[in-house]
Amino acid sequence: MSVRRYHVERQAIETNDLVEGAIKLEIPIPIVVDSQNVTSTTPATLNGWARWILSDFLSNYIDAIYVELEYATGGAGDIDLYDITNSAKIADLVAPTSAVAHTVTRVDVTTAMKAKTSAITIGIQAKGDGTNAATVYSAKLILVMSFS
Repeated sequence: MSVRRYHVERQAIETNDLVEGAIKLEIPIPIVVDSQNVTSTTPATLNGWARWILSDFLSNYIDAIYVELEYATGGAGDIDLYDITNSAKIADLVAPTSAVAHTVTRVDVTTAMKAKTSAITIGIQAKGDGTNAATVYSAKLILVMSFS
């Protein structure tokens, strides 16, 4: 292994030299980056999106995929991960039945996202209860990867 001062040279550590799960990385992929709200009971696709191409990642190294969602609702609502390319819901994120104060949560979408093997554009859909808004402050797809 080649180490200079505090720097490990590229390719200095082989995969078989690592203890299983030794290196874990979280890779955030922004989807929604500005606060948006929806009062209507009809789901609306929020501004912001990301391209999902599973083959861009070594899927064997993906331990988990989450959506980190920062949101609030004034009443009932629904917020989903949405396949914009095919106009289809990928996963339910939250569906509160009453008001929810400004909060951040992570929802596991590993199975649903690993099933998406074609290139797609993903986004967030939200709806309120007709009177009260569902607000999404930010949403990120978080890939948890380990290299060992």
